[in-house]
Amino acid sequence: MNSHQQSWWISFDLVLYFFIFRWLRAHSPEAILKKSAALQQPHVMDIAEGGISASTPLSATTWSWQAFASMVETEKVFILQFSGEVASSVIIPKRSVPAQRMEELRSLLQSHIHPPTQAFPVVMKNPGQ
Repeated sequence: MNSHQQSWWISFDLVLYFFIFRWLRAHSPEAILKKSAALQQPHVMDIAEGGISASTPLSATTWSWQAFASMVETEKVFILQFSGEVASSVIIPKRSVPAQRMEELRSLLQSHIHPPTQAFPVVMKNPGQ
């Protein structure tokens, strides 16, 4: 490969890198957060025995516990995944929970969120009847 071809490939690589980098920056979680008016609103959550209610100045919604299929706890958040929806979830930042109430919240979530059954239950009758 001669020097002219090498410089062309280097230029092509730099241009490609520049466009990929710009695209990734524009589609990062931080960029999406900055663009979304709904995500910039203050969120208020009420977590109780009956389920979870969430509201912002723009909307309000309530979910029963049966709406959630699973819960994942990370260092910084609780992620509550909806039944039947892979990419849809409710995220509860731990920074929003007072330290003295963290264990109470964890216990409440664990007591109400159970993986759904994969099939209908089968009940065997006593043999010989």
